Amino acid sequence: MSNKLQPSWKLISFLTVLALGVMAFVVLQSKGGSPKDAARAIAAIPRTFSEMETEQRAPVTREITHAFGCGKEGDFSTPLQEEFVRFKGSLCGKQWKQLSAIVIANKTNGFTASVFTLGDKDFLTDHIKLNDGRNEIVVRYEAATGPLEETVVIMHQRPHVDDKHNQAFYF
Repeated sequence: MSNKLQPSWKLISFLTVLALGVMAFVVLQSKGGSPKDAARAIAAIPRTFSEMETEQRAPVTREITHAFGCGKEGDFSTPLQEEFVRFKGSLCGKQWKQLSAIVIANKTNGFTASVFTLGDKDFLTDHIKLNDGRNEIVVRYEAATGPLEETVVIMHQRPHVDDKHNQAFYF
């Protein structure tokens, strides 16, 4: 009796493998190429690499080095094209161990920056988002034994203009 069953199992196995092979072939062929896809360029890149190399784009973040609270607050009147600003500097020679708190925030949009210490006196902020137009950046710090000090920096962000298409857009 076992001799008669063996050919039927072989036949069932063969037919199952054949059916799975046909289904896989059909699925793979249907995903491949419709005539519409054949007309697309590689990765659908609309321009050449040489155009991309010569394209001038404003950097996304401007890093500004400055000593705050020294009486010279710097000229920040030049409009920035960047979307973010990052401050690197010091608080006029004050050491971190002399400070009880420091806050750097954009009052215009409510963003409060993280402030990272660099050594005993210097700091670096994270990327502070600028709104279109006028931005009021406030730097507040308090010495452990002194009054709260505040410096306000006014910065302007302007749109970047795409000369080829005469369109303004913001980075």
